[in-house]
Amino acid sequence: MKIAARFVLSAFALVLAGSAHATLVVSDFLTPGDHLLVTDSATGLQWLTPVYTRNHDYDDSFVQSIIATYGFAYASETQVIDMIDQNFNNPPLDPGTYAGYQDAAAFLNIFGIAANTVCEVSGDHPPFHPCPRTQGLTSTSSSPGTHDGVGMLYVFNGNASYGYLIEQNAWLDTGSTDPQVGSWLVRSINPVPEPASLALAAAGMALLAVRVRLRRRT
Repeated sequence: MKIAARFVLSAFALVLAGSAHATLVVSDFLTPGDHLLVTDSATGLQWLTPVYTRNHDYDDSFVQSIIATYGFAYASETQVIDMIDQNFNNPPLDPGTYAGYQDAAAFLNIFGIAANTVCEVSGDHPPFHPCPRTQGLTSTSSSPGTHDGVGMLYVFNGNASYGYLIEQNAWLDTGSTDPQVGSWLVRSINPVPEPASLALAAAGMALLAVRVRLRRRT
C-alpha cells in the first residue's frame, strides 16, 4: 500500500504541475505554415492572431465572415490582457522596461508581427530603431464609435531596448485601418477540466492500477 500511496501522490503532483502554467501552442489556420492559430491549453481557448485581420475595420464584412464561418467571437479587453499576463509575465505599460522587451519579443514570436516599423528613440534623427508591434481590437468600447486595441511592442536599441503592453488604445470603428491593428478573435475548443477534477481522475486511475496489480499477485 505504500507503493500505491506514493503512486497517487506522484500523479497528483504531476497534475498540479501541469496546470500551474498556461501553454500556448501555435498551429495553422487555413494554409500549411500560416501559424495563425494559438491554442491556450490551460483555458481551452483558441486565438486567431490579429495579424490575419490587420488593415480591417472593427467588425467589417471580412471579420464578420470569419466569425460566421469559423465560430470565432470578439474577445473583451479583459480576456486579452488576462491571456497576455498569464503567458508573458504580466508585462509593463508604457514606457516599458528591458524585461518588457523580452516579454514583447516572446509575445510577437507567438502571435506574429503585424507591422515592422521603426521608432525614434532619445531624440535620434532619423528614426532607425526596429519597433515591431501587433495590436488587436476588442469588444470593449471606451467611447462611442471606438473599440479598444490591445497588444505589445518593443523597441530594439541595444542595452536600452524596452517593450510594453498596449491597452485601452481606442481606435475608430471605421476609417482608421492600420497595418499594426487587427482584431482579437477567440473561440472555445475542448473544455479543460479543473485541476481538482484532473487530480481525482489521476488518483482513481492510480488506485485502479494498484488493485489490478494486487489481484494478479493473489
